[in-house]
Amino acid sequence: MSVDFKKKRIVYLNNWPNVEPFEIEKKYYSLVEKIKNEHGTIFIPYPLKYNIDVSYNKTISYMIEALDQLEKYPNFSYEFLFKAYDCFMNLFYSNIPQITDKNKKFCDNEWKDILNANIDLRRSFENLFSSIPVKACQYLYIRLSEKTAENKAYKRVTLDISGRETIESKKRKGLVDDIEKKYGIDYSRYSDTIRKASLLYRYILKNDSVLVNNNNYYISLEDKLHILVSGFLYTLRNDIMHGSSISITKSSKTTLGTFAIDYYAYLLLYYLLVTLIINKFPTDYSNNDYCTLAKNIEENINLYKQLFGSEIER
Repeated sequence: MSVDFKKKRIVYLNNWPNVEPFEIEKKYYSLVEKIKNEHGTIFIPYPLKYNIDVSYNKTISYMIEALDQLEKYPNFSYEFLFKAYDCFMNLFYSNIPQITDKNKKFCDNEWKDILNANIDLRRSFENLFSSIPVKACQYLYIRLSEKTAENKAYKRVTLDISGRETIESKKRKGLVDDIEKKYGIDYSRYSDTIRKASLLYRYILKNDSVLVNNNNYYISLEDKLHILVSGFLYTLRNDIMHGSSISITKSSKTTLGTFAIDYYAYLLLYYLLVTLIINKFPTDYSNNDYCTLAKNIEENINLYKQLFGSEIER
């Protein structure tokens, strides 16, 4: 029996607070309770240190808000966490006003350097990259293919700071263009177009090279970071904060896979942010903290996989 979600949303609104969660919410809550019963929690925060810095404390406040939403609304967790990241990045590159340009600087400098200098942390991040849900790669592919004035994901991934071109950005442009040329977007042939392109992006995030349209591309750590940060995370942030679609928990199209996308985005941004925190306050942390962080990443990847199971591969 089909449900009229337009009517269901109005009934929910008009009868609040005497309402029940939507069915998909109940399914997520049930999974959360199952993991909590088995492991005590669905997420283990990394222990951060006390510091009196104002921006740091604002960041921590938003990180707490993000944690408080995770068991019910991972989309809100991601939104709050991006606010934390937005706040903390003010401590870097004061001469660069654009958040999109700071994202690129982090990919080419801080994140790349930190991961290359700490092998255990890099391995854990590579595991995290490899654990991206297929539906998140589908979201990424579709957004990169929609070259509208409102959607700038394509330019963010294929151009360098301030819209400049570099050898690396040209390589990413060639890769993104080749994937779209090879598969296109045809919803009537979903399995042969969108699905295959999505799986190819997932392959790229797991590997160091790929052959597309007879062109061989070397995939660097920086490439993966640019694709994930400028293509996936920042675009998802825009869609959530600008109200580009119906709230995921109240949509007829929402599945547990939708929850997995937001949860994964939270997980990835959380660790990108924590690496910046450790990097920014060297008197509070040491290189040993990166090893401890690597173990924490692995623990939370395992919890995430147990929480969503086969939804990650759908």
